[in-house]
Amino acid sequence: MLREETRNEEAGSEEARDMADIELPYIMALLALPGMGPSRLGKLLEHHTAEIAWGQITSGDIHTVAKTALVQEKVSSRWCHLSAQMQPEELLREYQEQKVQIARLGYSTYPNRLKGDIEPPEVIFWKGDTDFLDVNATVAIVGTRTCTNYGYEVAYETARDLAEAGISVVSGLALGIDAAAHKGALSVDGAPPVAVVGCGIDIVYPKSNRKLWEEVAERGVILSETPLGIHPERWRFPSRNRIIAALADVVLIVESLERGGALFTAEEAAQRSLPVFAVPGPIRSPASQGTNRLLAEGCMPMCDINDLLVALGIPISGSGGRTGEEAVSRVLHPEKQALLDALGWQPAGLDQLTSRTGLSLSNVAYHIEELQAEDLVVRRGLWYERKANKTSSS
Repeated sequence: MLREETRNEEAGSEEARDMADIELPYIMALLALPGMGPSRLGKLLEHHTAEIAWGQITSGDIHTVAKTALVQEKVSSRWCHLSAQMQPEELLREYQEQKVQIARLGYSTYPNRLKGDIEPPEVIFWKGDTDFLDVNATVAIVGTRTCTNYGYEVAYETARDLAEAGISVVSGLALGIDAAAHKGALSVDGAPPVAVVGCGIDIVYPKSNRKLWEEVAERGVILSETPLGIHPERWRFPSRNRIIAALADVVLIVESLERGGALFTAEEAAQRSLPVFAVPGPIRSPASQGTNRLLAEGCMPMCDINDLLVALGIPISGSGGRTGEEAVSRVLHPEKQALLDALGWQPAGLDQLTSRTGLSLSNVAYHIEELQAEDLVVRRGLWYERKANKTSSS
């Protein structure tokens, strides 16, 4: 009896795999149509298999397609026209050649972390390995693209320490905080990183992050619900943020503008009852307006990595990360030390430093240049910031 049940289960699994293989080319073709986002695809697949939906489009059944997909007939007419130029099997072959994995919701290969989400992607693409997501704890680290040096270092150091502790860092491969988080996670031989992007996995955005994309794909995984060849569009990023939250056990917002996109990730995390942390920042810093507002509204502050470990239920050690342990102690010229003390931990211009220290503008300019050469201060435009990875001592 048990053998018979096993044979039946195996036959059912084989049938499911066969159906998955049959459906995938048509799903790829549907997603290649302009304006065919996840929501519209879901509407179509609520009523028909992907093969039947594709058949309706290629047959020119404009009225039925428009009604089923909830689009204007002008859109469905364009779909019918373009479908004549597509070969579903060739589209699927492109994914296979680029080693991009594909799974539709319900397939056995669909990532387990997304299966039970409140808004799972209808189809998910990925490059790399997803197996570790079943065993590793995860922390999403997100924030503004226009981060301060303070925010960059906090993201980098936190991601580094988490990866070293065996916790995978999830982020969005954008500039600023996202890039810092991925670089920090990759700086140690630790847990694999996770990236979720708002475009096709073959479209590197921004282009300056190409090397980072390749490293994340090689050592971890890059996921997207957007098919190959699709460039980033503004509406795709809030959609991307919900997947970041869905893959996380804890979410950390390092820096965010008052209406920053990272706040969407915080909202998505709250909808999933996930712990959300924010990094306190200077009240004068635009990059901290969003995070400070989250804290004012009751979000938990992250003071060091131990706060995240407690939320994950992981035993903590006595230290709060490696930042203090790695600090370089040195005796500085009194005027340099005065400049660092006046700079504090938020950006300042030369005029402000001159006023705070009482030094001449020429002295301030001279010493601040030397502090940059010694990697104690970084310049961003007309503003200077103190670096936390090397602190001075008088």
